Amino acid sequence: MKTKNARRFEGALGEKLPQTEVLNKNSADFSFCAPAKMFDKMQRENLNAVKSVAKAKKAITAAAELTAETYLNGNKIIFAGAGTSGRLGVLEAAECPPTFSVGYDVFDTLMAGGKSAVFKAVEGAEDDFNLGARDFKKKAKSGDILIAIAASGRTPYALGALRAAKERGNKTVFVSCSDTADTSNADIFVYLPTGAEVISGSTRLKAATATKCALNMITTMAMALSGKVYKNLMVDVKASNVKLKDRAARLIAKAAGIEKEEAVALAQKTRYNVKAAIVMAKLKVGFGKAQALLKESGGFLDKIINE
Repeated sequence: MKTKNARRFEGALGEKLPQTEVLNKNSADFSFCAPAKMFDKMQRENLNAVKSVAKAKKAITAAAELTAETYLNGNKIIFAGAGTSGRLGVLEAAECPPTFSVGYDVFDTLMAGGKSAVFKAVEGAEDDFNLGARDFKKKAKSGDILIAIAASGRTPYALGALRAAKERGNKTVFVSCSDTADTSNADIFVYLPTGAEVISGSTRLKAATATKCALNMITTMAMALSGKVYKNLMVDVKASNVKLKDRAARLIAKAAGIEKEEAVALAQKTRYNVKAAIVMAKLKVGFGKAQALLKESGGFLDKIINE
């Protein structure tokens, strides 16, 4: 039962609290639980967070298609957010280039408070609507897409970036875990109904888990739609270390149906250009011809190799 003070407090935050801020009745006794019980409660909520992503299928699919279109047109994908949401954008932007062999300028980020805020909170930065707008205007060009992230749906920095993007005619995606989110400047709203957190308001938990899943889906699907994946193979991997060079050789062997030794030789000959090595092995052509075929197909292996 709510007390008079509780009602006054909730009203002070707005007509309706974001779902990420309400109290979770399933974990009300969390601090009194033994570790094994704490684990059970968190695991149950984690599973619910992942399940919530399924409800955003249509929006995530649309966001992936729009992201692929943006990339294929030679434009950038920009993530924007604050706190945990911003860090998830940074993580996504950092991991896509080596996975899909795209330039580090293709996936970019706007982090409230700047680079230092990735490691340490910058007080007040997320509350600056105009800062979000200014940061977007400095970073973005016509044709770029903005993927704003705000678990609560009301972070001023993210909303400022969205407003600026919309006003300039850029396509916008808004990822949030709250049905109270301001979606007025979002072309696509990815709503992840994760509900109340195990620890009230701690969106680094369920909201972050679901958001990470959604961002993984958007970028992975977009890169697959852009020819960066063949079947389920990471054929555009950037072989920048020993582990990835070994993976490149295994990918070549798997996709081309050849022995590992031959794959290693082809990998070295092509300077670990996995796609070119596969074309060479499958079509029995030289490196130059393989590169020409890939250029002609826009990098899509399945347009060259019909299986």
